[in-house]
Amino acid sequence: PLEVVPPPPALSALEYRYLSGHVPSLDLSMRGVYGPLQGGPIREFWEAMLADLDAHRADRLLLAGDFNSGADGSDSTAPTIPASQYFSRLEAQGYTDLWRAKHGVDAREHTWHGTAHGYRLDHAFGSATLAASLVACDYDNEVRELGLSDHSLMMIELAEWDWPREVRLLAMTPITHAAGAMILAVMMRSGTFVM
Repeated sequence: PLEVVPPPPALSALEYRYLSGHVPSLDLSMRGVYGPLQGGPIREFWEAMLADLDAHRADRLLLAGDFNSGADGSDSTAPTIPASQYFSRLEAQGYTDLWRAKHGVDAREHTWHGTAHGYRLDHAFGSATLAASLVACDYDNEVRELGLSDHSLMMIELAEWDWPREVRLLAMTPITHAAGAMILAVMMRSGTFVM
């Protein structure tokens, strides 16, 4: 089962933006991210999140969600992306961009489109021990293109995970985003969706 982990004290006022959990049977720690937009508490959020991640870099940790940020020059057609100076520190701290690990540094794909530019705002990062077991990390843009969400769905596959007998979905993004599109699919397969 998933154990909920309390947020670090520096993120307690922003805990809806940074959810923490642990699955003991998989020795897997997880962090769900919903990064602040321009005008929000960007510096406070990112500094506290980076401090928490630094303290857990030796864990098997998966960090995923809507970061509302990305790398300048490669994750958008816009010249800059908000909070990119913090985003770039994830790899400096030893976390691997799982999508880039599979698709390369020159790959381009956008998971959200504004009025003028496309952006890759939805990301998955893994600690070194988690990234070593990565099989696939892809986006399903059809979810966004059909209007089921304003963001693309991200799918991550790790080598040692066996599919459970009962289909379940762990959503690491708000159900108002791409995770909401999965509720019906899971229920149609007699699965369980826990919110």
